[in-house]
Amino acid sequence: MIFASKNLDLKDLVALSGAHTLGMTHCSSYTDRLYNFSSAYNADPSLDNEYADRLRTRCKSLDDKAMLSEMDPGSYKTFDTSYAIATSPSGGGSSSLTPRSSPRPLPGVRR
Repeated sequence: MIFASKNLDLKDLVALSGAHTLGMTHCSSYTDRLYNFSSAYNADPSLDNEYADRLRTRCKSLDDKAMLSEMDPGSYKTFDTSYAIATSPSGGGSSSLTPRSSPRPLPGVRR
C-alpha cells in the first residue's frame, strides 16, 4: 500500500498510470527486466514475451545507457487510452511497466 502511505487514492493511481502514455525513457530504466532477470529466466516472466522481444530491438544490452525507448509505443506523443488498453489482459498486457497478469484496466479509464 505504497499509495495509501503517501495519501494517494485510486484517482491518483489512475492519473499516474495514465501519465505513462506520454514520453520516452532510457533503456537503463528497465533493461534489468529484459536481460539476466534471474537464474531461471532471462526476462521477467511477468512481461508479455512479444513486447519484451520488441523492447530488446531498441535496448540491445544491460549496458545500454543512452538509448531512448517509447513508454507507449506508437502513441508516445499523444495523451490517449492506448496505455491502459495495452496493459489490460484483453489488450495483451504488453506494457514494459505493467505485468500481463494485471487483473483489469484501472477504474476511471474510458476506452
